[in-house]
Amino acid sequence: MLFNMNSCQNFLAVIFFLCIIQAVSTNQFISVVLVGATGDLAKKYLWHSMFETYKNGIENKGPYFLFFGGARANKTFGEDTLMKIIDRSVTCYNMQCESHKRRFITVVRYVQLKVEEDYENLAHQMALDEEGHSPDNPIAGRIFYLSTPPATYVKTAQLLHKHCRSHVANSWIRLVLEKPFGNDRKTSEALASSLEQWYAEEEIYRVDHYLQKPVVKQILPFRIKNQNWLEPLLNRHHVERVEIVSKEYVGVKGRTKFYNNVGVLRDMMQNHLTELLTLVSMELPTDGNVDNIDEIKEKKIALLEQVQPMKVKSLLFGQYKDYMQEAEKEGINKSSSVKTPTFAAALLHIESARWKDVPFVLVAGKQMDERTTYVRIIFKNNVFKIPPTTDNERIQQIVFHINYGVMKEPCIIVPWSLHKALWPKDVVPKMWSQPPAYGSEMSTYQTGVPGQTTDAYIQVVQDIVNGKQANFVGTRQLMSMWDIWQTSLNVLAKRPKLYTRNNTLDFTIINKQLAFVESEHLQQKYVKPTSDKPVFAQLPKHFLGGNLYVNSTGALAMQLTSSIIEISMKLIKEKKPFHIGFSGGKTPALLFRKLREIYPLHLWVNTHIWLVDERCQPLNSHRSNFNLLFTELLQHINIPYVNLHPMPVSIAGSLCTDKDEGDILYERQLSNSVINGLDYVVLGLGKDGHVASLFPHDKSLTLTTPRKVILTNAANRGDKRMSLTVDFLNMSKNIALFVTGKEKHNILNSISSESDRLKYPVQNIQPNAGHLAWFVDSAAWLGV
Repeated sequence: MLFNMNSCQNFLAVIFFLCIIQAVSTNQFISVVLVGATGDLAKKYLWHSMFETYKNGIENKGPYFLFFGGARANKTFGEDTLMKIIDRSVTCYNMQCESHKRRFITVVRYVQLKVEEDYENLAHQMALDEEGHSPDNPIAGRIFYLSTPPATYVKTAQLLHKHCRSHVANSWIRLVLEKPFGNDRKTSEALASSLEQWYAEEEIYRVDHYLQKPVVKQILPFRIKNQNWLEPLLNRHHVERVEIVSKEYVGVKGRTKFYNNVGVLRDMMQNHLTELLTLVSMELPTDGNVDNIDEIKEKKIALLEQVQPMKVKSLLFGQYKDYMQEAEKEGINKSSSVKTPTFAAALLHIESARWKDVPFVLVAGKQMDERTTYVRIIFKNNVFKIPPTTDNERIQQIVFHINYGVMKEPCIIVPWSLHKALWPKDVVPKMWSQPPAYGSEMSTYQTGVPGQTTDAYIQVVQDIVNGKQANFVGTRQLMSMWDIWQTSLNVLAKRPKLYTRNNTLDFTIINKQLAFVESEHLQQKYVKPTSDKPVFAQLPKHFLGGNLYVNSTGALAMQLTSSIIEISMKLIKEKKPFHIGFSGGKTPALLFRKLREIYPLHLWVNTHIWLVDERCQPLNSHRSNFNLLFTELLQHINIPYVNLHPMPVSIAGSLCTDKDEGDILYERQLSNSVINGLDYVVLGLGKDGHVASLFPHDKSLTLTTPRKVILTNAANRGDKRMSLTVDFLNMSKNIALFVTGKEKHNILNSISSESDRLKYPVQNIQPNAGHLAWFVDSAAWLGV
């Protein structure tokens, strides 16, 4: 054997040797320099995207890469920091991916980039690596990705041009910039002018990652595919208004210094939302070809030049109430924070025969009521039908649902009553069974879902590698966007309206201007009980030994989600894993949807999910609790498979037999991982008072030997289950009982007025040393 595999050094040599073999089978050699390699963006998105691009090259015989991560720290500290970042950023779920990850690390070099001499050293290192590549692979070029503060762009770009340009025949250079591309038109123009000294227009890639989101990439293909019936409708005669909305549930805590410099207008409105406006309102390429990049760019610019410059009275600003406190804690001067907008609403008009007088309403905000992004084209209801039909009452609209929010996944929504939609090649039709969305029942919609759901930043990097400039911002387009928004920067001198998630930010259009709808007193409506059954007349602070929270179902799910996030973040900040258990039934579905929308993405890698109870059914059965968990949550998130702990109810084809001892196996798993109990448990409440799968008068309620997991039977149904025991549940640090629906009102009355722990198993839930909380929706509490 050539290498001693017991030696770590020789093992890495083997891996590098395999990489060289790979290089022989690839077509091109590309060097990627990531400046700002240890920054926030690199940690969250860029290294993961670089890895996926590298892995794609291996699996599809694509380019051979070398990556240079540059930062200001010295080599020893910087190299150690970079390797830790890559290890955390690149998450694998199988052995093949782990193998690719090990190989990826061998082609990443850390370089210090602090003074000009460092760029000379980088050029020397790149030349050495390129000289050592296989002669069968031509050098394609070099990518310089600047993930640094915009103030450093000019100097960094100049040094890269001076020292690091490739001089190999037929090779190329690509300079990549992240927004903001200047703070206003003047600074943006100055930056562009500086870059033009050293880089041609086709060498500059300005990133707007919104353009790479799956649904956004399908807006033009959808319009082109359906142009025969759709284009005649997209005009002032038929469109009531166009809404372009991006709301975030989280604020900007930890980023107030950045946000003071940009605010929501520069962060979202001038770029992302304006791009979306362009895609839905521009003229289509004359040949109907979505790959006609040059013409599409010209059509975009032509549209932007028709948008009226923003008017002061067509713009509203807000700031969430906690922003000032967050800024102060982060050492930001109060005077520089008081006027920073975290919410904006804007009214734009396009001066063209097609769109004249059609309001385009743009909304963006942080710490809002939900997280969602969409484009909504609402049509006029100007057809009088004889005889009348219910269609008159429906909203005629096309929705490009970009992410999160009311829908389970990104999709395009078209009413059946409007026209039969034709889907582009990368979009597949899908039937939905979920609550109403955008004001209509789902049965009234035809829906298409993008088949390709590559992460936006992965697609950004791949397009840069492939030289596809269609979804990047050119200089002329950038200037045209600033021409629209430049005048609005003057409004930033005014103090924005303060708001919280519970406040209304409603606004209206009056005479082509925007105005907040103010309400001095928002009173709750009194709901008269529908029966003479007793109802809870007031809200106590506590219920059956725990804190009580009563709210609407949606708000309650948000409160519970926030509670889970708070506990998980605290533990993970202390470098401890977070173990959470979920019970079955249909109640958790809404909670799962909220979690996938707002649970911080980076926390999933340290979050472990357990089942509180499970039916003795195959895990893919519609009756399986794990199947609901997978459908509503797991398939939408990026969580390591080793962090999932389904109950082993199905072993070798048999279900919950004593022979298989699945309960013993699960108990062993719990004992190995959560010795002192779960960190958080979410339970439901049955109409008979059962909790988890612990039913009235079940023998498990009187166990004399300590157990963590047992097999039970659902009363009167012969429905065998696996469940955590009362004793183990009470070891949990936090227990939440999530109770929804008016059908639960009677059992809440019963367990509050009668004490019988065998009759009402839920009364046994009393944490030994942890916290108990009841999250009860208004329907369950009032019975109406």
